[in-house]
Amino acid sequence: MRLGDYLCQKGLLRPDQLDTALREQQRSRRFLGDILVTLGFIKEKVLYPVLAECLGVPYLEDISSLHTVDLGGWVELEVNPRLILATPDPDNIFLHYRWIKRYGRHPDQVFLMSTRQLSEIALPEQHLKETIPDLFKTIVLKALSHQASDIHFIPGHHHCQIHLRVDGVLTSLQTIHKDQWQQLCAHIKILGQLDLAENRRPQDGAFRLTYLPEPIDCRLSIMPTKDGESLVIRLLDPRSIALGLDHLGLRRHQQEALTRIAQRPSGLFVITGPTGSGKTTTLYAMLSAMAGQGRNVMTVEQPIEYRLDHIRQTEVHPDVTSFGDALRAILRHDPDVIYVSEIRDAETAMTAVRAAMTGHLVLTTLHVTDVRLVSRRLEDLGVPAGYLNGVLLGAMAQRLVRRKCCHAGCDHCFGMGYRGRQIVAELFDQGHDILSQYASRPEERISLFAEEDIHNQVTTRLEINRVLGELEFAHVA
Repeated sequence: MRLGDYLCQKGLLRPDQLDTALREQQRSRRFLGDILVTLGFIKEKVLYPVLAECLGVPYLEDISSLHTVDLGGWVELEVNPRLILATPDPDNIFLHYRWIKRYGRHPDQVFLMSTRQLSEIALPEQHLKETIPDLFKTIVLKALSHQASDIHFIPGHHHCQIHLRVDGVLTSLQTIHKDQWQQLCAHIKILGQLDLAENRRPQDGAFRLTYLPEPIDCRLSIMPTKDGESLVIRLLDPRSIALGLDHLGLRRHQQEALTRIAQRPSGLFVITGPTGSGKTTTLYAMLSAMAGQGRNVMTVEQPIEYRLDHIRQTEVHPDVTSFGDALRAILRHDPDVIYVSEIRDAETAMTAVRAAMTGHLVLTTLHVTDVRLVSRRLEDLGVPAGYLNGVLLGAMAQRLVRRKCCHAGCDHCFGMGYRGRQIVAELFDQGHDILSQYASRPEERISLFAEEDIHNQVTTRLEINRVLGELEFAHVA
């Protein structure tokens, strides 16, 4: 029985309180027990004995004799020849996998302890200093092994939670003590060449990990919070974009349409979608296919996500120049193909359209929800409708959906049941009149392709509703 239902059955929690806590868990991806305590619905001293009863493991109430905290978020006890594991998450498959990898066998006994108890067991200062670089390497390697795009360090009062964004969803990796987090944060700030003394203002940095088989660039963002500095690392793994159009999960006719667009001598092609929907990956795949074909391919980006061979990439620094200025400068550099990472303002919109009108192929993105809004958004930015009639080659809207894991519920996928993502998209490439194409070609709509993926067991309806929204998807349900 699930914890929430068990607590309700025992009269310790009301159904409305459980519903509130589950909604918060969906948002924050924290342990349900911690959320119930934080919201004041139940006392910790009441919760954990009941949780231990629900899980069928004993509760470790007295921690006064504990002193050895593992970096993975558990306590090791060596009692005579027996190995005992104490952890806030005894059902965590990944934790047990790490334990077995270290000791070669399962623990002799498992105890439940609270997150607060774990965080209150400090490590010796000398041990902290010795292990911080290794701890960071371990976290990065775990993130890469799970193909994570970001690592989140979320500070709390006594501890720091580490989450990975895997396939677009935050997943808990481990918890470390506040002492460890202060040391680890300083280590990461040094890597990013940031101000160690500054902890009141946001900071952004970058660094490169060179000790891996293939160097990986990292972008770093630090934000002050009431519990300390929150930190996010974006992992720019070049292996994640070393794909052709045939590896993105697109339908064959969509691949062929993008290939035709990439061969056009001039015009404007736009991809839409929210942040994290794979727009950059798709456009980079198109650019990579053009490189080395006797065409001068140039980009204007903020920031440059990945380095591409045989392509001249320019990063825009807002304090130095604008997108419009950089784009005008590129036009004097004899380009054939221009990639603009995003059209954000009127200046960039007009310059990009004029470039397309004067014999250049321009690829770009817009932050609108679907293809029907592309022309309207460009007109809102000051581009005359008559200009679009001659240059807009088409538009594509895309999302990334998680694929079902063939080892569902295992440590391959953190027990989430999904592994990897693929694109689900709608593409209209027959000129500027996107609205007419959308109305006359319903078979090309993203919702129908999503339904097809559900039918073919590629993904689930729950995942499609999460990504597309139930209202948008309702007409094909």
